[in-house]
Amino acid sequence: MFHILYLIIFLTFSFNSIAQLNDVSIKNYCLDRTCTNPIKELKISNFFFKSRNCETKDYRKCLVWFGTKKNSKRISWVKYYRIINGPIPNKPNCLQGKPVWFQDLPFPRKQENLDYLKIFNNLNYQHREKMYFHRSPIATFNYFSSSDKSIGILVHSKNFKGIEKNKIFIFNTENDDVKLIEPICKK
Repeated sequence: MFHILYLIIFLTFSFNSIAQLNDVSIKNYCLDRTCTNPIKELKISNFFFKSRNCETKDYRKCLVWFGTKKNSKRISWVKYYRIINGPIPNKPNCLQGKPVWFQDLPFPRKQENLDYLKIFNNLNYQHREKMYFHRSPIATFNYFSSSDKSIGILVHSKNFKGIEKNKIFIFNTENDDVKLIEPICKK
């Protein structure tokens, strides 16, 4: 009898612990105003990334440069960008066409009186940050082959006519391979 009671208590505790792991609090990860430091510049082997005037919410001033010597890109009027420092996520959490949160953490459960969209908009949330929380911003992943070192840049820009574009660029950091793929978030 004691063994059965012990088993029931153990299973109850285990299931409650597992349920608590899925309940991620934004406050536990996002101290101050962002979850990771804004990424303004990176250099990995032949790959470079630079941004200018992206600290403000006025996207018309934001410019980004990235790529390799043979395949470099310059994009202006950038509303937000994210560094893809891990495999391309298949189903990211998206709000109004923007990927939010991290691909290696469960998305916080919806709580009453907590409007995630308002939080993300007010804090300019993750507009210049990495997509994988536990990985370094310069972490690479395999994309072109099983042994390459790739990194991605997701850029959301808007032109003077108001047309918005999502683009994902994947670069091999050791040679000049580049691939433009379809956006992972649609409006």
